[in-house]
Amino acid sequence: MTPDGKPETTPDYVGLVRFLITPFLQHPDALKVDCERSHQRVFLRVAINDADRSRAYGRGGRNIDAVRHVLTACAQVAGEIARLDIFGGAPEASDPAAHHSTPRDRHPPTSHPAPPKPRLRSEQPNLAPDLDADISHPR
Repeated sequence: MTPDGKPETTPDYVGLVRFLITPFLQHPDALKVDCERSHQRVFLRVAINDADRSRAYGRGGRNIDAVRHVLTACAQVAGEIARLDIFGGAPEASDPAAHHSTPRDRHPPTSHPAPPKPRLRSEQPNLAPDLDADISHPR
């Protein structure tokens, strides 16, 4: 480590992305990875075969989320910020999970009933026993 706390070597982001994504692909020879660095930021662009896009994303985007988490962790150790973008054709229509490209798109909004509003003490029913009634009637 250098005196300012940064590691002496930088991660091989291209090799890491190839290592993580290749097992999901049926056409690994079509995988292209481009890495661009700018002011402690790393931009990785991955191009894959159109047929492999849904496999690379996985159900609900789990595969690509895992790759992004590993890249983020490596970049943090190196004092950098990493961003991963995947390019390829449109996902296959037969795999609905492939249409979710970002984590926020993964779960469509659902209509849930609104939670009940909190009541003021004056609005709440008195469930405590009336203690004054017991004192006024001696036993």
